[in-house]
Amino acid sequence: MATNELEDVEEVADWARTALVEPAAPLSKAQRQGYQIVVARAAQWAILEPLGSCHFVASGWRAQRRQQQRVVTGKGKMVARP
Repeated sequence: MATNELEDVEEVADWARTALVEPAAPLSKAQRQGYQIVVARAAQWAILEPLGSCHFVASGWRAQRRQQQRVVTGKGKMVARP
């Protein structure tokens, strides 16, 4: 799956942030780090505004990242380099 939609990046960031703040079960160190990495990568691409205590809303693209064609590769990995 590949995307260049801001809403998709927002959804992934919101999902990871919610899992960090309100986990269904205690998180292992690896799980916590994984969710933190997802949020950090999404924030490299989109301007994330907090909404309440655990949600995000994407208010726009970061200018230096938007120049690329795709945000997520076909293998589901977020592209980290410009």
